[in-house]
Amino acid sequence: MSKYLDNVTADPRLIGISGLLCPFPGNNASARIDMFSSHISQFLIPNEGEHPLIFTGYESVIADYEFNTAHIDQDIEIIEIVPKYFGNSINNASNNIKFNNFITVIYRGLEDNKISYFNLYKYTKCANGYGYENVWKGSGLLYKGSVIPKGTKLYSSTAHDGDEYKIGVNANVAYMTMFETSEDAFVISESFAKKMQTVGIKTISIRVDPDQYPLNIYGTEEEYKIFPDVGEIVRDDNVIMAFRKIRDNNIISDLNDNKIFECEYMYDDCIFAPADSTNAMVIDVDVYLSKKAKYPKTPFSQINKYHEGIMGYYKRIKAIYDKLKNKYQIDYKMNTLVTTAISRLAAYPTGKKSKNKKAILNLVDKDRIINLLKIDITLLYKRSVNNGFKLTGRDGAKGTICSIRKDEDMPVDEEGNVVDMVIDPMAVIRRTNIGQLYEQYINKVLETIRKRLFNVMDEKKAFNMVVEVLGDINPNFADLVKKTYNTKNKQIEYLNHILENGISINIPPFLNTINSDLPIKLKEKWGIKSSRVSFNITDKNGNKKRVTTKEPVDIGKKYIYLLYKIPVSASCGGTFINQYKVPVRPNKLNELKYPVHQTPIKFGEDEFRILNIVIGRAALRLRTLYGTSMKGVTKLIESILTSENPSRLKRVPIDTDELHDDDFIVNIVNNMFRSAAIEMQHVLISPDEIKKKTNTLSFKDLNDLANLFKKEDMRWGV
Repeated sequence: MSKYLDNVTADPRLIGISGLLCPFPGNNASARIDMFSSHISQFLIPNEGEHPLIFTGYESVIADYEFNTAHIDQDIEIIEIVPKYFGNSINNASNNIKFNNFITVIYRGLEDNKISYFNLYKYTKCANGYGYENVWKGSGLLYKGSVIPKGTKLYSSTAHDGDEYKIGVNANVAYMTMFETSEDAFVISESFAKKMQTVGIKTISIRVDPDQYPLNIYGTEEEYKIFPDVGEIVRDDNVIMAFRKIRDNNIISDLNDNKIFECEYMYDDCIFAPADSTNAMVIDVDVYLSKKAKYPKTPFSQINKYHEGIMGYYKRIKAIYDKLKNKYQIDYKMNTLVTTAISRLAAYPTGKKSKNKKAILNLVDKDRIINLLKIDITLLYKRSVNNGFKLTGRDGAKGTICSIRKDEDMPVDEEGNVVDMVIDPMAVIRRTNIGQLYEQYINKVLETIRKRLFNVMDEKKAFNMVVEVLGDINPNFADLVKKTYNTKNKQIEYLNHILENGISINIPPFLNTINSDLPIKLKEKWGIKSSRVSFNITDKNGNKKRVTTKEPVDIGKKYIYLLYKIPVSASCGGTFINQYKVPVRPNKLNELKYPVHQTPIKFGEDEFRILNIVIGRAALRLRTLYGTSMKGVTKLIESILTSENPSRLKRVPIDTDELHDDDFIVNIVNNMFRSAAIEMQHVLISPDEIKKKTNTLSFKDLNDLANLFKKEDMRWGV
């Protein structure tokens, strides 16, 4: 990286490794860069990810931190390869299971001579509901006796493409006012939403009681199937499994051969795939079955197949361990896997019965009289981006999708550039993250040059044009491009690449050529034009109308990430869960479980600052005092209901002292100060007393301030 840093004015290490992904940290508020750094662990991998057109050069460094179970820190020799299902069951019942999410590779380290293992996953599951697809790179090396060199990477996520790290999308962005955009609200196009589509991976745990009869909703008369096999797709109605209660009066009528092929949603116990899933596919099945749990073979034959397959996997692990334990030292990872295998086999012994009854472990549900069956089904599905999803840029400009428009309804300029995403222009000023404007405008310039290249017939002239515009932005990078593509064939190859993918440029953090003069310089030199944009709006009758902005709007690309923040629809609650009746942020577990939050929504500090700026201090006083006082809320509602003009309410008939005395938050503050022997409640300080104690304000300022407070019937507290 040293050759890139000649024109850098500050040490990039000052902003930390995650902040190094931002090319314009010097043009953004530090709080926003800190926010971006905290977001990096929340980025989801889009299905159509792209490398940023403006890159810092640190992307590949960040990519090295990707989670990977097959980390090879020494030369290794493969001892055995154990797939989870293929031909590994006790009686080969799992031979017809045609999909494995992972295989276990047992190896000997050639440096430490220890036996260990790693798993190669087709899909990596993170928190429940999130994950990503992997690409296997070294499958040709996976055979018994093979020696794999240290540092070999056997698989990685789809975000890796050579040295590029594609964890976001370059979106055409316009900073303009629309009906939908306000504060952090983003408008995006349907095509951009499709690009940002991600993979979801969720494990659904199902416990089966003996009185639950599984329905044959995936099978035929010849084969009883109660859920889709691994590698198969869930039904269109998203039902994974369905159970019908066994009762004396329904065995004949509801459990005959004609009634078990379809479920009744209002009558049967149905297990559904996630509501936001599309074409969910089963990628893994785990069965936990106690030794004493007895179920009829016919409806549970599919479960037995998977259970025997899993037991066969652990039996093989145990056999390999027995073969190697006296010959080699076993490392801690392998020891943990073997312990798990022995525990699972002991819980449900196979083959000959164990003579040592104490060694047999039973998976017993202590809350029930009998043992239960538990099935874990892991699903892979595409998660479509929708309203409420959160997006962010490298400048910490976090926002929420409020509207997804058809591409033909999105703004388009006179040159045919269609907008992917609309952002409120005032949001940039309020959050002082101006760096995004540099990113957008530089990409606009580079895209304009790219389009002009189609009309340049001389390859040498076209190549020099690209080098020149790169030199206007980052001279060091322009020199590198010139030295790298130093032959005619290489230059033609480079030009073909940028004609198809766009012009990329390296801008490391704190590059001294990035300043307010740069956009003006680029605009004058290259004749960059801004134009008005037109887009469709819908009137009250649902008819579309084409409108055009009065002022020109620039359209340029900005690198956008999708955040690990999936919206959950829920209503606000009306109760409180603490003695002070103060609302709290909803618990994530409750968000998923209940359609109504436990408490009212809690406003944050930032929201109050914005309200103070937008609606003024007097209106904010209504929001705060009247919002946290039960008497205030009651009087406010009464006033709204009885006023002739509720939207222009100027006064509520309640004294400030009553609001303070009934305000739970104020009471908490007063009690805190009393514990320090400071009395806050009903303490008045006159302007004259304040004048004696402060030199920070003039007498005129204090008098004006005192008169203002007196006019609004507010009291001064210390």
